[in-house]
Amino acid sequence: MTVSEAFWKIHTDLPRQAPGSDNTTQHLLQLAGNPTGKALDIGCGQGRASLLLAQRGLTVIATDTFQPFLDELQGAAVAAGLREIITTRNISMDALDYPDESFDVLWAEGSAYILGWERAIDSWKRLLKYGGVLVATECCWLTDKPSNEARQFWAEGYPTMLSAKAAVDVAAKNGYGIIATYTLPASDWFDEYYGPMKEKHAGLAIDADDSMEQAITSGRKEIELYEKYGDEYGYVGFVLKKN
Repeated sequence: MTVSEAFWKIHTDLPRQAPGSDNTTQHLLQLAGNPTGKALDIGCGQGRASLLLAQRGLTVIATDTFQPFLDELQGAAVAAGLREIITTRNISMDALDYPDESFDVLWAEGSAYILGWERAIDSWKRLLKYGGVLVATECCWLTDKPSNEARQFWAEGYPTMLSAKAAVDVAAKNGYGIIATYTLPASDWFDEYYGPMKEKHAGLAIDADDSMEQAITSGRKEIELYEKYGDEYGYVGFVLKKN
């Protein structure tokens, strides 16, 4: 088993792939004005947000590159009676081949970092109708002077991470109006992300090989860092309007 395979074995059964909660998704929808129409959920993971968007009446195309997540979402959509309004597609977020102005809503919880904040919101903008909304959560610095330990960790994990203010400035520069920002609470990190991850670590550690031990150690280090420095960085929800 490679370290990458060990990572996915840890993450596959987690309820989320990044900090978040159904309450936060619903709050961001309210901040966006409860939009209607057609939505694209970019990097949807298991599709928790997709299901809520569909329940609110949006027609959803949910995209990801990890087919087991899409299969899980399809099953959940059928169980929830939402099969007709949720479509899944295995496609990379940097290869979205839809025509310009195809969507009323772009949704990206915890996924924009894969491309980097500016590249993501700039490349996706053409897909959004004028007046449409982009809602994304992004890990940001919440202080101008983070501790050395936190800075070193994120220099390896996400070297282009911005402050929340800088992320807003980048959005404005790229043609978005800022409707609202919302810093996710600590419970969004622990209740459905780090808590389940800790449980998964405990179960897998019993028979762990070297790669799994490395993946578990990395995950534990990340959790310990947030426990110490969670006031210095966090996920921020950005509700943006295409001007």
